[in-house]
Amino acid sequence: MTLTAQEAVEAIAEIEQNTPQQVKKMRSHARIAARAIRDEAKKAIEKSEKSGDISEDESFTKKETIQTAIDSTNSEFDELFNQKEQELKA
Repeated sequence: MTLTAQEAVEAIAEIEQNTPQQVKKMRSHARIAARAIRDEAKKAIEKSEKSGDISEDESFTKKETIQTAIDSTNSEFDELFNQKEQELKA
């Protein structure tokens, strides 16, 4: 199947229009993955605390550290995806 010039232009326009939406979906998936990792880590910490392997203070500190890392990761995601959106608009 060969495309006419008009069909090619329309196909490219459609791809360019959908690309920012795909970038937003990727950002959402990245954040969801980061949350899942955080939740698994928190469960492991709580399990260690319940079994007496770590104290309540250690548990709290570890959870804070994880949350700080997730916040930092999400900020990096936002920077990267915002940069990519700007590149696509240019």
